Amino acid sequence: MKKIIILLLMLIVNIVTFAQEKTADEKATELTKKMKEQVGFKDEVTEKVQAVNLEFVKKTEEIKASDSGKMSKMKEFKAADENRDTKLKEVLSEDEYAKFKDKKSDNRKELKERFKANRNK
Repeated sequence: MKKIIILLLMLIVNIVTFAQEKTADEKATELTKKMKEQVGFKDEVTEKVQAVNLEFVKKTEEIKASDSGKMSKMKEFKAADENRDTKLKEVLSEDEYAKFKDKKSDNRKELKERFKANRNK
């Protein structure tokens, strides 16, 4: 009886975990919303930024799912990121793009610090 209960609990946990995974559209929307808060681009630009971010999210998910090696994936992620930057430069004004690059740099520094802190635990 205990084994059945444990198996049912594990099944429920797996179902809940799977259900919480976000779609590419949801990830792109969250990314766009965060960018808009940080950069403050105009409403007319939001749809274009959303399209660029959706393409980027889909590409990164594709890379994650691939069987490529770690170094190959890193190169592909970097290329996808550069492609996204190029497209955003076309969509955003000069000031907005400069703010985006600054925030992106700040976010990466913060991420590295968190990674180091978690690594030392």
